[in-house]
Amino acid sequence: MNLSAPPSAADDRRKRRSNDPLIALHHHLAETRRKASATAVVLADMQGVVVAGAGAWPVCEELAAYAPLLAHGTTTEERFADISVSSFEFEGQALILAVRSANKASESQDLFDPSVRGIRRILAA
Repeated sequence: MNLSAPPSAADDRRKRRSNDPLIALHHHLAETRRKASATAVVLADMQGVVVAGAGAWPVCEELAAYAPLLAHGTTTEERFADISVSSFEFEGQALILAVRSANKASESQDLFDPSVRGIRRILAA
């Protein structure tokens, strides 16, 4: 194996890539959505605005709107039982990763930690 050569498409674990950060975020969130068997996955800011998402756009917008309430624990309504959130900061900006899924495995840090690392990598590029 030639270590100085760039990885071939067959060697690369990512199947879809883009140099555009918004498209790269969408691809990343789509993969997170697939792994979680989720209805939608969204990256939102603390004002409830979609930064990027994967899933039906109306569901992503709704998820982003409720994400700050869920991240701060200001609502515990039963209708949000299928939403899991993880908040984090990137360069001083508070962000929220929200997942809507009937699958409770979507609450796992095993899902959130790698996804947040990927988001940070994409935003830092």
